[in-house]
Amino acid sequence: MDNIESTGESTGNSVVEITQSNIDSIIASNELVFINFYTGWCSFSRLLMPIYHDAADEVMKAGYDTGKVVVGKVDCDKEHEIASRFNITKYPTLQLFRNGSPTKKEYRGQRSVEAITEFIKYQLIDPVIQFSNLKELQNLSEDKRHIIGYMDRKDQPEYDVFRKAAASLKDESCLFHVGFGEVSHQIHPSGQPIVVFRNDKTSVEPDETYHGSLLNYDELHAWMEPKCIPLVREITLENAEKLTEEGLPFLILFHHPSDTESVKKYKEIVSSELESEKQNINFLTGDGVKFEHPMNHLKKSVSDLPLIAIDSYRHMFLFPEYKDIEKPGKLKQFLQDFYSGKLSRDLHHKPEEINVMPKRNTKNIQSTIEAIRNGVVEITGSNIDYVLANYELVLIVYYCEGDPASARLLHTFDNVAREIKEARFSYGKLALGKVDCVKEDAIRNRFQQYDTSYLYSYELYPTVKLFTNGLLSKHGCRCKQTVQGFVDFIKEQLRDPIIVIKSLDELHDLSENKGHIVAYLICKDQYEYKILRNVATSLREECQFYVMFGYSEQRTNLTGKLRVVFRSTGGCTVELRDKYDGSMCNFSEVYTWVNQRIFPLLREITSDIEDELRMKDNYPFIILLHLPSDTESVKQYKEVIRKEFTPEKRFTVLLADGRKFEHLLVRFGKTITDLPLIAVDNYKNIRIFDYNTMMEPGKLERILNDIERGQIDQCHVTVYSRLTPMDYTNDVYSVFELFE
Repeated sequence: MDNIESTGESTGNSVVEITQSNIDSIIASNELVFINFYTGWCSFSRLLMPIYHDAADEVMKAGYDTGKVVVGKVDCDKEHEIASRFNITKYPTLQLFRNGSPTKKEYRGQRSVEAITEFIKYQLIDPVIQFSNLKELQNLSEDKRHIIGYMDRKDQPEYDVFRKAAASLKDESCLFHVGFGEVSHQIHPSGQPIVVFRNDKTSVEPDETYHGSLLNYDELHAWMEPKCIPLVREITLENAEKLTEEGLPFLILFHHPSDTESVKKYKEIVSSELESEKQNINFLTGDGVKFEHPMNHLKKSVSDLPLIAIDSYRHMFLFPEYKDIEKPGKLKQFLQDFYSGKLSRDLHHKPEEINVMPKRNTKNIQSTIEAIRNGVVEITGSNIDYVLANYELVLIVYYCEGDPASARLLHTFDNVAREIKEARFSYGKLALGKVDCVKEDAIRNRFQQYDTSYLYSYELYPTVKLFTNGLLSKHGCRCKQTVQGFVDFIKEQLRDPIIVIKSLDELHDLSENKGHIVAYLICKDQYEYKILRNVATSLREECQFYVMFGYSEQRTNLTGKLRVVFRSTGGCTVELRDKYDGSMCNFSEVYTWVNQRIFPLLREITSDIEDELRMKDNYPFIILLHLPSDTESVKQYKEVIRKEFTPEKRFTVLLADGRKFEHLLVRFGKTITDLPLIAVDNYKNIRIFDYNTMMEPGKLERILNDIERGQIDQCHVTVYSRLTPMDYTNDVYSVFELFE
């Protein structure tokens, strides 16, 4: 480590080593502090460090005054208290501090010398526009909010405070202006600087003059912030992504650009009836002409403006009648229906129909229950649905009569049943079963799983399959096939997979290979907790679940909800703010939502990880072959996958640099100029599809269904082991070598 003096000044290096002893003085005495939170064991931290040092050198070369900017770093292995204080849970994290406080968002831009340097320099640009004539203020945009300072001179302390406050709010929807000397004295006497706020033309708030101290930064900033960040903001094509990052759903008024009356009315109602909801939802207005595309999803057009809709990032819900916003409480009830999940249920479910349930063979069910209590139950077509529907964990041996290996495993399974019986699991917890695959051919085909046997021309028996809450686990039964191995595996699977926490501060050392979901519930006795536990049991391999019990005013909008906290994929940690608004009492809804949230961020396939992917998931690959510069196809591909991917359809979804797969393109008569393309690798054959064709609604699902049914078209290439080339002497390797 570099030798750094306690004052925070670096010796021989532009990056300041920040510790518990100097951090407070550094962030308090410098207008801008940019900090790299890192650890020595993190490979990504080590890769970033030389880039970060070079960027710091470039910033220092600009020759900023003392107290203007510091570029620092914190070793979180040594400085646990600092990491905990600023909720640092992933590395490296680049965080900007301005005027003693961390900004809302960490730096997530490109990790290059140029990008980091430009970001820091941009933050140091003076956001205040100077005017020299009062007539200039008459031409200010009426669509923007303005804060105007009238000062005597530029070096007076009041202006320095004004400038710092403006810098903290420079990225918000507000412009800052200042006039000095004679032009300022036309508004106020010399020696009495003032700051005034001028609203936009659609606002219902009056213009206002600041009456506090211009020498008190905190006081001035507190007055300016709500002026710069209005209750109702405008969403544009430029700021939509930034607003989305705030993680709150949108309540949007779509209006015609010339229609200012509906905007005023909307702002009045939001201000008078919905201000208490600002922590739960973003109130926005949008140009309905520019945002015609999202309105198409609502089956509306420009001629239907104005419209009000909620955008939950997954669905858009239309407020039925715009004119009803003037009815007291109508718009608020619309929000309440959204929070409760009623809008989602109404969207997805038709009115319940009365169905006559077929009579069950109660005698057969009773014998099945007795068999499960006493040992291993014979699974048949008449009882399998009952077993899967009523038992949380089901282990089934698929065997062939007369097969010695099957006989040995069944004997082991009988001993497992005797051992596990002593644990006295309650009804509905565990069932051990066996399926004669010769007699029960329908069951064998129904739960055909993509595994290594798919590469051979015959089934491998015996096979143990794991079902959790009626769903076939894609990870299978991973344990030694001994009595103790099975017993330990079962007990681990039945352990409560949900970790109870009291604060998000407890979430440290999050795995980079799992999703992370936090639930906010009142108590453990809730039925909602039981449903969540079932979901967590089914997805424990893919996701870690946490729960916070209790109720508080600060968490009112989260009580009874789920939220994605952190997810890492391919070494890049992403913070999400998705909030589940459906019914917590519906297993299928919760499972589907969580499964979609933990869906991978499209990992890139390379020769280094192909074997790992095949052995880990044992499912066919869907791969987008694209050029690295083509980000639009990646976004669209991800969107289609999210819409059409379901828990029942198990595929590994990947990205690939098409240039590295040129060998594959040649075999199909394609070149790099044909990119993007979609490749489907089902372990036996590879097929390539035109990108635009695959993006047609429903097309991907039809292709996947064909693959599941084993239908192969004429345009395919047979493969034996690998998709990506490796540096071996032979081009073809046996299947047995790959999986030995």
